[in-house]
Amino acid sequence: MDRVTNLKMTEIKKLVNEDQYEEALDVLNTIDISKFKTVKDLSLFAFIYEKNKHYMEAKNILLEIYNKNKTRRVIHYLVTIFIKMKYLEEAEKFYKEYLIIAPDDIDRFVLKYRLDKAANKPYDQLIKDLEELKVQEYMEEWSYELAKLYHKSGNKEKCIKECNDIVLWFGEGIIVEKAKLLKEYYLGDYETMDALCAKKQEKEDKTEEININQEAEGRTEETDINQEAEGRTEETDINQEAEGRTEETDINKEEENKIDQINISKAEENNTEIIKEAQEYDDINIKIEDTKLKNILGSFLEVDGLKEQIITVLENYSETNKHLIITGLDRCGKTSLAKKLLTAFFKMGYIKTAKIAKIESNKLNQLNLEEKYEKLLGRCLIVENAGSLSYASLEQLICLMNQFGEEIIVILEDKIEEMNQLILDNPELLKLIHQRIDIPEYGLEELINFVTESLLKEEYVLDEDAKIKLYEIGNKLIKKKKPEERLGGLFQVVNKGKELAEQRGILNLGKIAEKGDYEKLDLFKIKAEDLIFD
Repeated sequence: MDRVTNLKMTEIKKLVNEDQYEEALDVLNTIDISKFKTVKDLSLFAFIYEKNKHYMEAKNILLEIYNKNKTRRVIHYLVTIFIKMKYLEEAEKFYKEYLIIAPDDIDRFVLKYRLDKAANKPYDQLIKDLEELKVQEYMEEWSYELAKLYHKSGNKEKCIKECNDIVLWFGEGIIVEKAKLLKEYYLGDYETMDALCAKKQEKEDKTEEININQEAEGRTEETDINQEAEGRTEETDINQEAEGRTEETDINKEEENKIDQINISKAEENNTEIIKEAQEYDDINIKIEDTKLKNILGSFLEVDGLKEQIITVLENYSETNKHLIITGLDRCGKTSLAKKLLTAFFKMGYIKTAKIAKIESNKLNQLNLEEKYEKLLGRCLIVENAGSLSYASLEQLICLMNQFGEEIIVILEDKIEEMNQLILDNPELLKLIHQRIDIPEYGLEELINFVTESLLKEEYVLDEDAKIKLYEIGNKLIKKKKPEERLGGLFQVVNKGKELAEQRGILNLGKIAEKGDYEKLDLFKIKAEDLIFD
């Protein structure tokens, strides 16, 4: 390239980093893009066209990349672009190719849902799509989307149950608050809902929680610092804004809009109580046997070899020794453990805030992190798939920890091989991060513990035969499934069991009501026959 073109490319990249996509397009229009051949440059051009809704130009560039290199990333992007263009036949064609090249990728379920939604498929089909995704991986954003579909389709029981699951699994954050409000809508707590919506308007400028993923894409309408839905795809999801806000005509739309309005500051109302509770802990002598700590950390303490690592992290915490690395297989609960540890830090008085900002590495790579330093201070930053951090992002992250170490906690997550390579390539990380937890592969007892802990919180009971059968199914999963598929597989069996138990209870409810013998109602008792493993 000549000197002038080089300068223009530098300006384009700068504008993109600043989210000035229209200005970047203006500069791009002065360049002869036919002279560019690298996938990196072409991908940047497609990104700019897509952000400006020039989908045809973006599609043409992506097809050029596709003809050179048929990667999962470019095929995924093509499916998304064709959906936006309403070219559903082409989208379906590339979706089928995506299934061939990435048959086990979790995003296949997300793409299927988006295809069906664009095709105006009935709610039953959309629900089926998200239920299949839920079986593979329970993601916060899509679980709430599923709850809304239950609401729209008039399935009150499943909507409430899904909202309960969201609160149970994710604990805190904007989507959790939305789920609570959606549940309150059915329980008739309109005053609470209206008060929260009004309060949100009054305190809009005092919002405490952020989603740095959405700031990267210039979005402020919805805030979700705990989003896990699409953080695991290796491509940059630059399409989430449009697809997350597809307009729908629905008689429940007005009600849904009320539900979607959320008071982000609601969680702060409980801060005084939480801080008082935190003062009960001794900052020097840590006792993992403390009942409250056990309640926070749950079944992670029962994993062979993990309890000792957790104790070490809690005992060695200090202002100069608080950043952390967590490694483990996919879908083993790395982020859940990180959140639980941060909650423990907070309740033990180690940190002054429980606010969490979570971001996937490929989205962090799009940001100029230096511009976000001020907003990140006073928060706990969790970086997923940290092994994929770019050199520039890692440099900025290291700078953040060096300059503002007293005001932030950083937790890096990834599989053990990727994390080891990251450290090998960047040994300076070990000067800042001294603590590490390696989550081991779960054995049978540990799989059972995670499932039974969840059931207990939901007040379900396994009868004796069901307990025996659960162990049998767990053994089969260990023999037949990959380690990263076992926990999700066991939850799939148990979730189906809960549905069957509820159905049986409802069928018997009439007879029990006639006799007035409600003690025999076993709505929450799971029997062996309810546990089915194909």
